[in-house]
Amino acid sequence: MRALRSGCFVIILMLAISLGAACGGGGDKDDGAASDGTPEAKATGNIQVPIRIEGANNVGSFDMVLEYDATVLQATEVVAGSLAQNAMLEFNTKNSGQVIIGIIDSSGITGDGSVAIIRFKLLNAAGTSALKLQTVEAHNATTLVDIIAQTSNGSMSEKGNLASSPLVEFSK
Repeated sequence: MRALRSGCFVIILMLAISLGAACGGGGDKDDGAASDGTPEAKATGNIQVPIRIEGANNVGSFDMVLEYDATVLQATEVVAGSLAQNAMLEFNTKNSGQVIIGIIDSSGITGDGSVAIIRFKLLNAAGTSALKLQTVEAHNATTLVDIIAQTSNGSMSEKGNLASSPLVEFSK
């Protein structure tokens, strides 16, 4: 059973590496201190929006698709948030209006905070855009069992130039 679990983890890791090569993504480990862990960020030219998680317990893999209005924003990069500093992170921003993010941490992510920070270029300061988490999948680092998660969308608005962070809440 232990060999089967180890084999499954190796397969997941290989898939993540393949995803990174196919997506042309990747990111550094900058934590985006100005907006890391905060629910709002100033929207002036370039903005950083953290993807926040709450109630994470031994999350080994985390995949998500975020959609936004491409007439208002352009995703440029994704970097690891404070909870994913030891994780492997891959992303794809090539599809206009969509960001695909994959995170793997063999030791498991536990706690509340930011798991990723998406950097956007503001294209239309008078526009508004929802930041919709369309797909979120998470698996336990030890058992590889699916972890149930609920999401709350974020937004970017010209009203007060604020961006609110999308949130992923894990069942306790």
